This record gives sequence, C-alpha cells and structure tokens, in this order.
Amino acid sequence: MRHTLNMFMAVGSLWLLALPIWASEAGQKAPILDLGDYELQVPDGFLVGQYEESDADELFPESAALIQKVAALIEPEFLGDAALEKLPKEDAVTIEVTVWTDRMTELLESYLTDAHKVKLGEQEAYNLRGFPGPYGDLAFFYVVPLAEKRLLTFTALRAHVEGELEGQATGYDQVIESMLRGMRRKGSE
Repeated sequence: MRHTLNMFMAVGSLWLLALPIWASEAGQKAPILDLGDYELQVPDGFLVGQYEESDADELFPESAALIQKVAALIEPEFLGDAALEKLPKEDAVTIEVTVWTDRMTELLESYLTDAHKVKLGEQEAYNLRGFPGPYGDLAFFYVVPLAEKRLLTFTALRAHVEGELEGQATGYDQVIESMLRGMRRKGSE
C-alpha cells in the first residue's frame, strides 16, 4: 500500500514542486489563504505547510510552469518530526491546495463537465472521482475554475495508509467541501 501511495504522489500527479506562496509564512497557523481574487478559510485544527522538494520534482520539471501556488494543510497530530516548511510529500497526510495556470485548465477542461459539477454554497466546483488515474481511487480531487482560466484544486487521501488509522477514512472530502462553501471573493461579506 505504501508503494501505491508513493506512486500516486510521485507519478499520478503533476503538482510536484513546492513553491513559497501564501501571504502568511509557512509554519504559522494562517486563518486565510490568499488566492488572488478569492480568500479561503483554513479549517480549525489545520496548519499551513509546504512540501519539500523530492526526486520526483526532477522527473517533472515542466510542472513548475503549470503551478502558481501550492500549500499543504496538515493536522498537528500528523506532523510528526517534519517541519511545516519541508513536509515530505510521500509521507504527509495533507490536503493539498494548488492554484494552476491557464495551461493546466487546457489539460483538464475535458473533465470539467456537468456530470462532475457540485454546488457548495455559492461556489461551483467539480468533484472528479477516480482522477487522477490510475490511483484516483485513493484520493479526493476537487477542481474550482478561477478568473483568467486558472484552476484551484484540492487533493487529499480518502483513507489513512499506515499506522493505527490505516484503512480508516480521513473525512477530508467533508473538510474540502466545507472550505469551498466558505470561499469568498475578496471584498464580499
């Protein structure tokens, strides 16, 4: 199972670079993530971190051109000995929040259909079950179109893959959906 997770995180996804991006510094609890035109409330009980670079980053250097921002939301009990500024991508139990450039929109737009559309409060999103393949059954993947053909994505494990909680649901789909319900355009109440 550990090998499958590593493959999912390393090969099944393109978001393999850590970039310093949010208005708040990594390692500090931040109530708001700045998404340009939008703000996203960080759920209670989560810290904002960043991934350390990995060998997989060298395999997909073109992914840097697709990513504008990336952050990892992690619960303190899963932090272990890792520093928030250098979370290990393969071992961390996180909700990954990524803002993609318009080039990623071109790659994903054929998947953004009414069949995948969900309405969460005022926010429309796409819940792409089983994506990205071939390990999509292991993760939640939500997509929100933003201004200027950018995309906001949320990726998180469906179940814990090791330790005492192995096999138990993370419940991160509910956390992501709650965050999306609270997503606000800057300047709106």
